Amino acid sequence: MKVTALAAHTPEAVRAALAARGWDAQPAWFAATGLEPLALLLEEITDADREALVGWAARAGADLLTGEGWALVCAAASRLAPLARADRVPAGLESLSPALARFLAAYTTPPRRWVIPGGEIPLEQPVLIGIVNVTRDSFSDGGQYVTLEAAVAHGERLTAHGARVLDVGGESTRPGAAVVPAAEEQARVVPVVRELVRRGLGPVSVDTRKGAVAAAAVAAGAVIVNDVSGLAYDPAMAETVARSQAALVLMHMRGTPDTMDALASYRHVAVEVAAELGAAAERAEAAGVARERIAVDPGFGFAKTPAHNFRLLDELATIVALGYPVVVGPSRKRFPVSGSRRRPGPGGPERGARHTVPDMNFEAFRFLAPKLWPDAVEIAIVAWVIYRFLLFLVGTRAIQIVVGLVILSITYFVAVFAKFTMISTLLGVVFTYGTFAAVVVFQPELRNALARLGQSRLMRAFSRGDRQSVAEEIAEALDRLSRAGTGAIVAVEGDIGLEEFITTGVPMEAKVSADLLTTIFTPYSPLHDGAVLIRGDQIIGAGCVLPLTQFKVTDKSLGTRHRAALGLSEETDATVLVVSEETSTISIASHGVLHRPLTPQQVRDLLSGAITHLEGGEHISVQQTTAG
Repeated sequence: MKVTALAAHTPEAVRAALAARGWDAQPAWFAATGLEPLALLLEEITDADREALVGWAARAGADLLTGEGWALVCAAASRLAPLARADRVPAGLESLSPALARFLAAYTTPPRRWVIPGGEIPLEQPVLIGIVNVTRDSFSDGGQYVTLEAAVAHGERLTAHGARVLDVGGESTRPGAAVVPAAEEQARVVPVVRELVRRGLGPVSVDTRKGAVAAAAVAAGAVIVNDVSGLAYDPAMAETVARSQAALVLMHMRGTPDTMDALASYRHVAVEVAAELGAAAERAEAAGVARERIAVDPGFGFAKTPAHNFRLLDELATIVALGYPVVVGPSRKRFPVSGSRRRPGPGGPERGARHTVPDMNFEAFRFLAPKLWPDAVEIAIVAWVIYRFLLFLVGTRAIQIVVGLVILSITYFVAVFAKFTMISTLLGVVFTYGTFAAVVVFQPELRNALARLGQSRLMRAFSRGDRQSVAEEIAEALDRLSRAGTGAIVAVEGDIGLEEFITTGVPMEAKVSADLLTTIFTPYSPLHDGAVLIRGDQIIGAGCVLPLTQFKVTDKSLGTRHRAALGLSEETDATVLVVSEETSTISIASHGVLHRPLTPQQVRDLLSGAITHLEGGEHISVQQTTAG
């Protein structure tokens, strides 16, 4: 007997297996969706509903968790199907049947097209939407396309690069943006919409919250209205869209651009966003907008923190389950940059302002120079040790304990100075036995500190064999991934720690091996899309999110992994290795410079220290391609 595990995260694997064995397309698809496991959260249910669900779950073999007013059901779609049929629903569950029927109908037959005036947009493949901002204060490209000629030329470029829809916006939605009067917004967008339509570019969408602007844009030829407020800003928007028979995008946002960041509070972001989008879609349908003309957008970066954005992306299936086409815009302005320590400077979002050091009168500080050089050396050593100690503690629970000890020390000296005998005596006892307590309290931090000391540059000189072994394992893993065409990104820690990036993924403590690295980056594995972090001979994190480079990358062959490698190498002294999923080439990023292609032997030599620089190949420095 031969056993093969099929991918469980998509019904496509089961459908393909059945089709390969002679099943027709439609029966294969229905069978596949019926076998796929589902997890459904049922809310606002009664105690009687809960009791009936418990009995049904026991008979149907479904997993069930319940609480006051809610239930979580986990079962195959085929086992849930009887609950959605009025003629087969078990007694006591009749009130749940309509909602389950609507969900399963949308789940088994997801939208394959998006109806727009004069036609439809097929959804078998992803559809790119190009953004044409005709504003002066947009975060990303404000002021670049405010003239008609510049905006139309930008639309032509977007279309040439694969955009299927062009979305024209005349009001910035960046945080804190002021409201643009309807007449001014209309004057910005309508001429651009009209000219794009005249040139046959599009379909054209108008990005607006105002019904009057939407009506004018539709009259000029727009066929889609993209309401970033989800019908919450203008009560007349739904009826305006219904009368025009335009398609409608409902984006999720709480409040306005000026207030949305203060409203980013969720108990379960994906469930709450789905509920609010579902309510907006119901209002649109009640106003007369046909269901097949509605699409929804979870609104990444709008009334959401970076953590909300990543969680919402991970649970995007909850939004898809609403049964509408889903529009996503993980903006480079707020989404990937949110994971970075760096922030855009006054020079713009992609390059910070240059800082100059003012002339200083060093003579005024000559009195600080010690008279004996040994004193200066000793002071420098002690200061460096204290600095490294505090740098190591930052971001851990130990820093809070250190602050507490400092406060106790200050209190002790104040008590001694003020001759508070009882307080100084009690604190003296605390400090007497505090050393032993500190060893117990700081045990994890002390263990990590000793491990970091063993991996310092001084100790690496005595562990050349281990370094060579790690280099061999990493080079072998990258060679396998390159030959298989599997994308990967591996960051080898330098002197600057990578602790803050470990928390964005899954912390690990595993010895570096080619087999483990290859397994981590196996397609469809939970950790495939993130970065692996290596310290010494240990893998310390997997599935980690790295900051993208803040500089403009003009080379179109550089993907997200390359930009993440450049971003980390700009912020730290880590050596970052990338295997391209598109070209299968190996690249290395260090100090903001990318070198490609590399051979496995070059990777081995670089990591082991046999060579310190590369000859030949292509060197790419994104700073050199930054617009002036």
